[in-house]
Amino acid sequence: MSAPAERRETGEARADEERRARILLATLSPLVHRLNNSLAVVQGVHELGEQAREPEREMVRRELSLLGQALARVALLARPPAARRDPLLVQDVLRTHELLLAPLAEKLGVELELRADGTAVAEVDARLEQLLLAASTALLTSCPRVPRARLRLLARAESSGLVLVLGATGPARSSPDLTALEALARALGRRARMRATRGACALRVTLGVRAIVQTAPVTASARGARRILLLHAADAERELVSTLLREHGWTVDARADLPQAGTFDLALVERRLALADPSLPARVQARFALARVELLEPRMRPGALLALLGA
Repeated sequence: MSAPAERRETGEARADEERRARILLATLSPLVHRLNNSLAVVQGVHELGEQAREPEREMVRRELSLLGQALARVALLARPPAARRDPLLVQDVLRTHELLLAPLAEKLGVELELRADGTAVAEVDARLEQLLLAASTALLTSCPRVPRARLRLLARAESSGLVLVLGATGPARSSPDLTALEALARALGRRARMRATRGACALRVTLGVRAIVQTAPVTASARGARRILLLHAADAERELVSTLLREHGWTVDARADLPQAGTFDLALVERRLALADPSLPARVQARFALARVELLEPRMRPGALLALLGA
């Protein structure tokens, strides 16, 4: 190997290491939220001891599985792209986003929409996946806390191939990672086009379809149609209840005090708060024009809580 080629290869390897290190740092905040959410459930059930029933124990098994998957995905991101042998499918990309970004999106009040066609998937370059997650994280954390802030990652089959669309409404400008993602896609020979306005930005990348897989469409959302206001004074129990509800598809605004504004489908008010302030349920119902305000019993069993909500 000639000296210029060796220097070029060394420079590319160093740039790859720096990119992976920066991307891993970007995943720190989403990973912490996933850890906190899952460990809150584990701790809550552990404190029940022998009183824990099978539904609670199943919750622990599920959260431990989510933790394992999230950590495995982060470990995969840390590996050099050339060391990865398994094909990386679009579904894997969406699953990584769901595992790591959904809890943070919920915390930030940002709608996270992940969707892929179920009939056509493409193998995605590992470097592209790494930058895609970093760009998604940057856009998510830059979304202001305003109504309808949204982050979308869509994969849909078109005549030109499989198109990935990463976009956000809310940020005033795109992120450096999004620009780097566009440059990498073009360097890999993919068509890429970015558009940015004052209130939104989006990047479209066209991938060649390398595999056809018959699967159901992949969808996920960190904010669905069912929005719950949870008023609970106990921090640990409030976190446990909110985690349970989020993992079952609800959007939850969990607080100890009544918020000034918000849009909700129903409210859960801890009974002890209602006993201390008998007018609280009525004020909640009137302020947010709710059809339902339910009283939450202390240390309510998960099965009873889900039954109360019709889940």
